Amino acid sequence: MGLDKNNYNRGGFLAFMSCMAASTVFFIYISFIHPGINIDKPKIKTEIGMQVAQAAGGAAADMSTNPTPWTSTPEFVEYGKTKYKMNCAVCHGDGGKGDGPAGASLNPKPRDLVEGKWKKSGSAKDIFTTIRDGLPGTMMAPFKHIPVVDRWAMTHYVRSISKNAKPEDKPADLEKFAKGEK
Repeated sequence: MGLDKNNYNRGGFLAFMSCMAASTVFFIYISFIHPGINIDKPKIKTEIGMQVAQAAGGAAADMSTNPTPWTSTPEFVEYGKTKYKMNCAVCHGDGGKGDGPAGASLNPKPRDLVEGKWKKSGSAKDIFTTIRDGLPGTMMAPFKHIPVVDRWAMTHYVRSISKNAKPEDKPADLEKFAKGEK
């Protein structure tokens, strides 16, 4: 008994071989010929950003390279406001009242940062630590992935909107604490 040529699926075999050949060619191209993609963070042109910020009346300096982020300045607080809106406002609300869109579904509700009824104290160190580590037993997640400078900026912004912020920490203590964070 031999193979019956009527039962031989020549079309299926040709389709299979064509797919295998195309897959092999694609694999070789991707592995050895294609230059790849650049996954580095894009460089933001600070000149344009500074011009836009100046035109809008905002902070014109590039605060991401602030050498002393533990020191609060009006420009740094403004920078912190932009970082707050990107990272915190979804839960705490734009004004910090704990009324953000995601906050409505959280239990317990997000803290009202304006009234400043703090679980820890309202010191810059404690606010920074809360942003960095979150609060166990609450929905406050840690934000260790945010650059240290941005966390300090958000700390200063939160202190600026709070009615119940503790007096400023001693600059020497803050510097010592901050240098231990990097």
